[in-house]
Amino acid sequence: MLRNCARIIPASAASRCFATSSKLTNMKSINLKLIMSTFLLRVHPDVMQVDRNSMKEVDQSIKDHNENAMKTLNAYLDIASAGCNGELKADDLSTREFPLEFFIPTTKKVQRSLRKIKTAGDAEVIHIKGNMYTRISHFVKLSDKLVEASHHALMHRRTVNVAAVHWRKDTNAVLRDLFRQADLPVLSVHPNGELIPWDEETIREADAAAVFEYVYSKQFSKKNIS
Repeated sequence: MLRNCARIIPASAASRCFATSSKLTNMKSINLKLIMSTFLLRVHPDVMQVDRNSMKEVDQSIKDHNENAMKTLNAYLDIASAGCNGELKADDLSTREFPLEFFIPTTKKVQRSLRKIKTAGDAEVIHIKGNMYTRISHFVKLSDKLVEASHHALMHRRTVNVAAVHWRKDTNAVLRDLFRQADLPVLSVHPNGELIPWDEETIREADAAAVFEYVYSKQFSKKNIS
């Protein structure tokens, strides 16, 4: 009844090589699964929160689907955690796509709203045995910029903080979208008001250094030519 969008993640994606872990110098480590705890409670098949006014029990097909999707989400969170905390390994980048799809019981309030505006047919919902479920979907694809920054950090430890900021900003965007679709509030305890903290100054310093290196290399090339 439900298509299985959770792809099997290769073992190499979760493996760790024996290289020494790089550590951040100006940001504290974060726990993504703790940050995602309220979302996990909403979609996990064993503890899925159900609006008792909507349905008595979640259909088994929904539980099975979400259980498979959890494997993909956990694989992504493991890799994203490594990237955000400056502990990424080369093997972690072997998987770059994580299709996430969950279904949660649609609350009575949302059901009434859909009927009122007559868009239930167009909304991201499905019907199983008379019950309505809302679809939560996000196709995560690691950007070329993120992968490039990660590879650079693996070769040059001084750029680990820059790569971590890129990971945190990208991961934050993914988590924000999942929270939005699950109708969960973003409660931040960080100065940037986001789920994940990061240091913008790190990016500004990296950009300034890149400009300096570019200008210096141009001047050096001109001197050699002359």
